[in-house]
Amino acid sequence: RVVLDWCDRQRGRAGRPTVQVTLVRRLSENAPLLLGGATASIGLALYASAPRSDSLIFRFALAMLFYGLGKSIINWITGSFSPGTSLLEKASHNDSARTRLHALLVGIVLGWLALGRGWLTQVPAEAVFAVRTLLTIYLVAALLWVLRLSRVVPTLRGRLVPFRLALMIAAIIAVSAELAGYRNLSIFLVRGIFATIGGGFLLWTVIWAMRQSVQGVVSGTSTASYRIRSWMGMRQEEKSAELGWLYMVISIALWIGFAWFLIWTWDATGNAIPYLRELTLQGIEVGGNRLVPRNIFVGVTAFGIIIAITAWLKARLNRRWLRDMGMDRHAREALVTVSGYAGFAVALLIGLTLAGVSFAGMA
Repeated sequence: RVVLDWCDRQRGRAGRPTVQVTLVRRLSENAPLLLGGATASIGLALYASAPRSDSLIFRFALAMLFYGLGKSIINWITGSFSPGTSLLEKASHNDSARTRLHALLVGIVLGWLALGRGWLTQVPAEAVFAVRTLLTIYLVAALLWVLRLSRVVPTLRGRLVPFRLALMIAAIIAVSAELAGYRNLSIFLVRGIFATIGGGFLLWTVIWAMRQSVQGVVSGTSTASYRIRSWMGMRQEEKSAELGWLYMVISIALWIGFAWFLIWTWDATGNAIPYLRELTLQGIEVGGNRLVPRNIFVGVTAFGIIIAITAWLKARLNRRWLRDMGMDRHAREALVTVSGYAGFAVALLIGLTLAGVSFAGMA
């Protein structure tokens, strides 16, 4: 109750919800589950004599903890100031999404409780085949219920249609394989489905947090926002090209990482990752030039770093160094603008050089 009151006071001071307050509030709402599960798990791990992974009471304690964490995340996603805020516009949309996600969470926790930690990745003992089949059917039904949320929420219509369709087909095939006795195929599909959803949710959350951070730097009133704007030589509500470039570079790196994760998840042969690793290090020949992805990544990273340094130099020039020289405002602004263009050109040149682009033919 003390934590909830603190959250209400912090929200009142800020005038709007913040990530920290909303997350703390959701966790505090499920504090009994989180504290009870964590305490019981730690106590059993330290003092239990039986093998912990095979102990039903230990799995029950961890199930409480996992359910509390999952419920907190779901309540945060379907609440205010979260990645789902722009998609779930009405309270009825939030309630529908929360109910469907809770049903999916219950299935995952029940599977852990009944079959242990490997129930999504390993073929169970023959004695529990029926239990796993029922759990798989329930999970797929709950997943399809979540994926059909676009029928309830208009803002979800037309978004990621191929992605949702592929997951639906894979889920239906997984149930069919489970009922037909092809449990290895069912395990592979179910594991891939939930790994894809988990990775996609993590990517979505990180990109949303980055976007909120950029907006906070541009228009925020906190001390941290003011210091970052001062460091980059920005005024409040002023757009920054350097900030936009950094956001773009980090977003590209995250999407590349997500694509790599999907390949690793769905590669049934185990050959794709070694091939991609070799391709990343050795590159391919294109028009007489060898394009090496590792070098391209180094070049893009160097470009982003130099852009950030350029922003800092522009701020120093405008606020300190040029003022000490007695230059008037217009001359300072002109020189700072030219410095920004020069910094961008240097960053681009160095980035392209490190990426392996040759300028020999331009002479």
